This record gives sequence, C-alpha cells and structure tokens, in this order.
Amino acid sequence: MANFSITGDQETLKLFKEVTEVEVKKVLNKIGDVVVDKMQSDIAVDTANAQKSIKKHLKRIDGGWGVAIYPSTRYYYYQEIGTKKDKKNIGRLLGAIVDTQAECFNIAKEVLNRKW
Repeated sequence: MANFSITGDQETLKLFKEVTEVEVKKVLNKIGDVVVDKMQSDIAVDTANAQKSIKKHLKRIDGGWGVAIYPSTRYYYYQEIGTKKDKKNIGRLLGAIVDTQAECFNIAKEVLNRKW
C-alpha cells in the first residue's frame, strides 16, 4: 500500500478536497474507455473475440477508487507474455497503457482545472 502526502499551497490542497467521489468515478470511466479502445486496437487478433475480451471495472481500492482493465480470456495473457515459439505479440497490451498515459493525465487535469 502506497502512502503519500501533499505539501504546498493551501489552495492546491483545498482543490483536492473539492473533487467528489462522483467526479472521480467519471474520470476513471473516461480513462478506462481510452485505455480499452487502445488495447482493443493493439491486441493480437486471431478472431474478433480478442477485442471483445477486454473488460473494464471500477472498484474500490484502499478507501479510494481504481479501474481494472484486462482481457477476460486466459489465452490472451499467453500472447502478451509470449511463448517459446511465438514472441511477436509480447507487450502489446502494456504498450497500449503506456501510449495512452498522456491522454489519461489530460482527462484527469480537465476535472481539476474546472475546480480551480
């Protein structure tokens, strides 16, 4: 479990208190949609089942909220990490997360900027 504290300007600290749980859920849903879309476009495609297998769920994590995004079929985990014979699809889903990082931060920033 990670612990952190924010120090600095009191206006900034007040800003974080003003973000409601509903807004957090909306932001996480938007971020989840962005990552799911990217994963669906990047996943190794044998059939359309690959794209359909990407699932997104909001869940409580340590008193806050998080979003879990994953392929619901075990077969695609083997494609992500590779096998002895086939290594061409390694890291596609992880790459989708890394590629969408800036866009996800911008989505979160929009909500914080509206509060400012």
